[in-house]
Amino acid sequence: MTGEGKKDTEPWIADKKVKYAYAYDKGGKLASKLGVSGIPHAFLVNAQGKIVWEGHPSELDDKVIQNAIDGALPAPLFDLPPAASAVKNALQKHDYAAALAEAGKLSEADGGSGLKQVVQGMVTGRDFLTAQDSATALKKELAGLPEATEPDKVLAEIKANKDADKLMGAQKKVRAIADQKLGKRAEFEKALADLAKIQKDFPSTFVAKEAESAATAVMKLKNKK
Repeated sequence: MTGEGKKDTEPWIADKKVKYAYAYDKGGKLASKLGVSGIPHAFLVNAQGKIVWEGHPSELDDKVIQNAIDGALPAPLFDLPPAASAVKNALQKHDYAAALAEAGKLSEADGGSGLKQVVQGMVTGRDFLTAQDSATALKKELAGLPEATEPDKVLAEIKANKDADKLMGAQKKVRAIADQKLGKRAEFEKALADLAKIQKDFPSTFVAKEAESAATAVMKLKNKK
């Protein structure tokens, strides 16, 4: 994103042979909303659509990137082949059972097995806390409309999952640790120990990945201190 106009940007893009997507933020409205005070400034969005890191791009750890993209679709929803339209529709509704069933119907030529594996990972490693928050907000926005039943289904599914409460509780703890202002050595050690315990208690889950990413960030900050 850039606050500069095309006159300044396009020649630079051509000269550097830039291959990544770029867009214009006229008046810096988005930068202001996101609290960007200087450039370059990067945001890392994970496979569930949540911002999991921000800062100077040179400080972004490869391990954090890998954790963020684990479980991502092989292509954006809008780039999935026509044969996978039923999978796309189910994922947009957060209907993972239907998405899994539809992915199982696809041929190898349409990436069936790979897509099924990714959807299965979404089911077993779901970000329940974000899903619950999103569904709750969406329910308010859709109040009185027929579409309001969709977030109700998501909330009912989360409520029916026997592990959801424990996972969401652990997620809240990870995020609370990540938001702490750590200064003393003992504070860093306690934060790292708590995050390690969460990873041990909830292996192969989304919360374990969040805890691992948070631990990487805490360790980096500790080394700076």
